[in-house]
Amino acid sequence: FFINNPNDLFLYNPTKIGIAIANAVSQLYPLGQGGNPQIKTIQQTLNQRYNSQLKVDGIYGPRTKKAIITGLQIELNRQFNSGLVVDGLFGPRTKNALPIVRKGARGNITYLIQSALFILGYDVLPDGIYGVKTESAVRQFQSDFGLKIDGVAGKQTLGTLFSSI
Repeated sequence: FFINNPNDLFLYNPTKIGIAIANAVSQLYPLGQGGNPQIKTIQQTLNQRYNSQLKVDGIYGPRTKKAIITGLQIELNRQFNSGLVVDGLFGPRTKNALPIVRKGARGNITYLIQSALFILGYDVLPDGIYGVKTESAVRQFQSDFGLKIDGVAGKQTLGTLFSSI
C-alpha cells in the first residue's frame, strides 16, 4: 500500500500488516520447517525425471528454475523433436517450440506448467493432469498478466509463465 498523507498513517496498524505479510510469506517458504513440502516434491521429481541434481530443500531459487526450464526443453525435444539446446535458459527458440496445452492433457509438460504456477503462488498442485484446478489456475494467471482469459496454456501464456518463474 501507499501512504502519501501523514494522517493516513494512523489508520493502519503497521505491526498487524507486518505480521500478515510475514505469515503469507512463511506459508509459501516455511524455512523453519525445512522449506515448502510441495517445492521439495517438485525438486525430487525434477531430480528423478531429468537428473537435475538439485538439493531437495523446499526453497525455490535459480537452480530449481533452471531445472524446470531444462525439463521443459528435454520434453519439447522428446515429444516434438524440437532440436533445442538443453541449457536451462528460456530463450526465443524454447519459447517458439512451446505447444498448446489444454484441459484433458496429461504428462510431464503439464506437470512442469503446474510446477511453475505453484511456484508463482497459484492454487494448483502438480500431478501432471490438466484438470479443473489447473484450468482455473491458468485463467487466474492469464487475468493477472493481462492475457486472453481462456484457460488454455498456449504459446503466449506459457511464454509469460516460464519467463516469470
